[in-house]
Amino acid sequence: MNIRKAQTICRKIDAQYERLGESVAWEDVYDSEQEMIDDLKKVYIPKNRVAPTLTFKGYEYIYSFAYYVQKGWTLSDKQLRQCKRLAKEIKKASAIVECYASDKEK
Repeated sequence: MNIRKAQTICRKIDAQYERLGESVAWEDVYDSEQEMIDDLKKVYIPKNRVAPTLTFKGYEYIYSFAYYVQKGWTLSDKQLRQCKRLAKEIKKASAIVECYASDKEK
């Protein structure tokens, strides 16, 4: 895991949406629900299910939703609503997948 690279990517995404304030509407991050679900399909779920330090928040939910989607299961309306609340964090989680390259080989 290249932690510095992951943190840098996450800071850039935070800066991109900073002008919108604390709460960012999911529509500002994604064009559609399907695009958000596609990003969940990309999320790498580590064995210990803990996000890298200072990267993204809500990893318990994100890893759970990512697991569902990667298994081919459909998210419920409540799960989808929570995903929308975590849209920016999902964007960060999917963006740092390349930083796990060395972990996937193990």
